Amino acid sequence: MGEVVDAALGDVGVPRQTGPQPAVERAGRDGAARWRRPLPPVEQVRPGLWSIPVPLPWAKPAHVFVYVFETSTGPFLMDAGWDFDEAFDELQAGLAMIGMSVADVRGVVVTHAHLDHYGLANRIREASGAWVSLHRLDEAMLRHFEHGYADRISELMIRAGAPAEMTERLLAGYQQPAPGLSRPDILLEDGDRPDILGWDLTALWTPGHSPGHLCFWEPTNRLLLGADQPAAVLRGPRPALDGGRGIRAGGGRS
Repeated sequence: MGEVVDAALGDVGVPRQTGPQPAVERAGRDGAARWRRPLPPVEQVRPGLWSIPVPLPWAKPAHVFVYVFETSTGPFLMDAGWDFDEAFDELQAGLAMIGMSVADVRGVVVTHAHLDHYGLANRIREASGAWVSLHRLDEAMLRHFEHGYADRISELMIRAGAPAEMTERLLAGYQQPAPGLSRPDILLEDGDRPDILGWDLTALWTPGHSPGHLCFWEPTNRLLLGADQPAAVLRGPRPALDGGRGIRAGGGRS
């Protein structure tokens, strides 16, 4: 039975803290206090595969996971996190815990262009010289994030009759323009295989959450690595994968 690793919300097959955790106040470099639950620990998902939680600049969800593939040539990452100093600091600290650094990173495979997954990719590339990959349809989305969705979202919320307070909360922060977004070095398509030594990853185009959302199938460990759209892959069998048996989830969370 295969297992799903959800690169946005969690992973399976490894213990995590359970039960309510107290909220704590964390101050970023900008001095703003952010109330959130403690981050989960850095964990080994499988031999050679690690999860590092990096914070988001709001309370819910409070973090995303960056996945680290160990190779003989250096680490490769899946997803990057939101581009702000606290997230970059946590990523550096997590890599240090497993004997690596941002400067060692060789490549960043990004599942989709939303800024909680793509945002730090350029900072990682500048620190390491790593390549960054993305599906071509999501590469086209980046220009929309540069201009921001605030006007469009505001119009839609007004037409839907949403309260003004709800609209203001939705537009705060993450709907603002993000000018100067870097572009990926590699554009992936369905069936492409990222060049990560020792890992037999195949890109699965799973549109829905975004036009070019990608999941990745790793047959050696029977792992399906997803982000915000793993369910799209699991709706039916993929005979070309997994010896014709289809992909089955083993206790995955989404």
